Amino acid sequence: MAVGRIQVCSFVLIAAVSHLAHLKEAEHALERTAQELTDVDGIPCRIAMESGIAYGVEGQEFFSAGGFWTTHLRTS
Repeated sequence: MAVGRIQVCSFVLIAAVSHLAHLKEAEHALERTAQELTDVDGIPCRIAMESGIAYGVEGQEFFSAGGFWTTHLRTS
């Protein structure tokens, strides 16, 4: 699993999983937690969550050496 910062307030969590049901359960739990968060140290905030799943070759390419960058450059 890897966590990365994309922009000022944008982060990405990347993980390879063997059971889609476990991923969906974790996604829903994280989404509920994010919705319940209304402030940090008294400062109001709102967290919006987006998710996506890469299947088959798309996922294999992403996790291969340099796959993220070649995929990103092709689609940008």
